[in-house]
Amino acid sequence: MGLFSGNVPIDELRYHEHQKFSTFDRENDSWPKGNCAVDYKAGWWYKACATW
Repeated sequence: MGLFSGNVPIDELRYHEHQKFSTFDRENDSWPKGNCAVDYKAGWWYKACATW
């Protein structure tokens, strides 16, 4: 990674900090209505199916 120069008002990834990785067959998110990895068709450190 290189250096960044500019303004970043919000750390967009901080919302997902300390989450376990979720996949279609291993749900580790905290969303009670489904599996975020299935809904978004991608593995990620989802908190509650939000990408912000």
